[in-house]
Amino acid sequence: MRMEIRNVVNPFNVSDTLFKNTFRLDKRLARQLVVELQPFLHSDEDPLAVPNTIKVLSVLHFYGHGGYQATVGSNWLHCLSRSTVSRYIEDVTNALNSREIQERWIRFPRSRQERDLLRERHQVEFQIPGTIGFIDGTEVATVCPPQDMNPQGFWTRKHHYALNCQIACDSNLVILSVNARNPGSNHDAFIWANSALRRRMRDCFNEDQNSWLLGDSAYPREPWLLTPIVGAPPGSPEEYYTELHCKARNCVERCYGVLKGRFRCLLKDRVLHYRPAKAGRIVKACCVLHNMCRMGGLPHDDIAINEEEEDGIPWVPNEFEALLQEAEEEADHEQLVQVANDVQRAGIAVRQRVIDFLQIQRQ
Repeated sequence: MRMEIRNVVNPFNVSDTLFKNTFRLDKRLARQLVVELQPFLHSDEDPLAVPNTIKVLSVLHFYGHGGYQATVGSNWLHCLSRSTVSRYIEDVTNALNSREIQERWIRFPRSRQERDLLRERHQVEFQIPGTIGFIDGTEVATVCPPQDMNPQGFWTRKHHYALNCQIACDSNLVILSVNARNPGSNHDAFIWANSALRRRMRDCFNEDQNSWLLGDSAYPREPWLLTPIVGAPPGSPEEYYTELHCKARNCVERCYGVLKGRFRCLLKDRVLHYRPAKAGRIVKACCVLHNMCRMGGLPHDDIAINEEEEDGIPWVPNEFEALLQEAEEEADHEQLVQVANDVQRAGIAVRQRVIDFLQIQRQ
């Protein structure tokens, strides 16, 4: 009887509103996704096998609503067992994490021409020159990891187990980079210091001296990462810069809200019931789908935002070693301190250059 139901019920026959509410993508994007994932999904020659369309839609349902696999499987649009849903979540998540799919949909600007387009758009919108994108970290709740994975490292200051996911986006809320491998207790500055994105931003800055991200006070002051000035005197150029900075950086906060509002398995009250590695792959899969929705023009006005993001713990300037992973391993502490101080001074100088530019524009 179940086989008959699978063959008769076609999820694409429901109304557009019901389809979007159930699977979070519209029918056009869902069909496109199935086609793109086809080469990465296992094909069963059995004529009674579940088609890849149902596999993908069942996983989209899970991403969009969270909860338990059994609840997803019992939905009348796909009618699957719990174990089957579990297998499909693994397969589709791995497909969405394939190198080809990730590079197609989550793409940091590689050329100077691409960076120029972002810098020009962001300067028109927020007045701050040289801005490629906006960066922040957000927590995605998970269950307690096994003892052999040091669960204390995933325990956060908000008193739950989580991953600390670092995302950079542009003003259209398109995700440019995602790092979802770090335990929740890791500081934003530590994640940044050990990230490929930092090395890439350093290379971009060295190439044109005019490329940076905007981050909050949890990040270090570096030439390729501008931070606000906490406690700037009222009416000063520094306060004006900080106001523009915070307004612009709000893009990444809104990006998190739209991402979690659309794919609610990432919400804190839903909790991903998987090991950290698989939970991180689910985060990256949802980021791919988020970018599909953004680039495909799918509106997000009707998405309810149920979580508020908080600024991270302010960066402590004397934590030099964590910020200098590119230095030689045999370098002594004094050398690390010197390099860190040089980077910090360069970061302050670049920020001051931006403040002076904004003051001239203001006058």
